[in-house]
Amino acid sequence: AHAPGSSVQSRTLGSLQEETTSNERHSSVSHHSSKTKPRHDSEKERIYTSLLDTASKHHFNNYFMVPDILQFIQVYSNINTSVKYCIYITEELEVEVYANQRKVPATHPALHNYKHINSLQQLVELMKQLDRHNVCTGNNDPEYMNPLSCLLPVTVKSNVAYVDVGGPFITPTVRAKKCDVLVLKHYKRCVPCRKFRASLCRKQLKQKRKT
Repeated sequence: AHAPGSSVQSRTLGSLQEETTSNERHSSVSHHSSKTKPRHDSEKERIYTSLLDTASKHHFNNYFMVPDILQFIQVYSNINTSVKYCIYITEELEVEVYANQRKVPATHPALHNYKHINSLQQLVELMKQLDRHNVCTGNNDPEYMNPLSCLLPVTVKSNVAYVDVGGPFITPTVRAKKCDVLVLKHYKRCVPCRKFRASLCRKQLKQKRKT
């Protein structure tokens, strides 16, 4: 679902967001556009320059390239222009991937063969790999998103989860601290968020028994 939460919900989630430092969003486009790194390896510099040149002439399915840097953006649709994926290749040829502006852990299986990108073919293969995945939905059920339920504040304060407030057309959700961000398309949630969800269900059941 891409509908944003109500204004009331957004305000309550915003107040919870201030309670943890782990929910700072990665503004990847603005961050990387001004990011520069020294080049120490002439071979890496040659590969980077060559890749920049060939990529600028290539047509990428579902991605567009940010001019003058190796950064590639995929949005959800022509209507929902929120950024789904952002691929950034540093001048050291290292890869950083963001989904819904959340950085995908470098240890994620989807990135296993793409620690570095040395060719256009590798870049295209990485894009195809990402397209086999969806962004983890986290736990966006109304009963879990309501701070008055006594479920969410406890988990956020105990540092096992954080509130992802979403963005335009992106539903706010609660993610496990170690959320994988990406899941294969036949799953809705990553393993850490599924385990966290089970914990929320148990707490909710105990709460119902007390009432």
